[in-house]
Amino acid sequence: MISDISIIDKAWLAGFIDGEGYIGLVKQIKPTGGLRYHPQVVITSTDEKIIEEIQILIPITKRAFLRRTEGHKLGFQLKIVKYQHLSEFLEPIKPYLRLI
Repeated sequence: MISDISIIDKAWLAGFIDGEGYIGLVKQIKPTGGLRYHPQVVITSTDEKIIEEIQILIPITKRAFLRRTEGHKLGFQLKIVKYQHLSEFLEPIKPYLRLI
């Protein structure tokens, strides 16, 4: 898992999240009318090669395409949404994050 990757890769991932990522909560309105909040990490880029490299380092991510308006580059996202995966991912890179 991520704890097995190099210090350089951990620092690179942290820098990428600081610059192009999101760590936070997403609000979901349930069909029954209640609210539910989900923690998640999202990494966004228009460079598909970088997204592929990150997905190799972090195989627990889900990949999605961003719908863009005409004239904009195609975007890609990686998401980590399961609580267990979030803690497994964030704990090893926490010392390298600047914006937490």
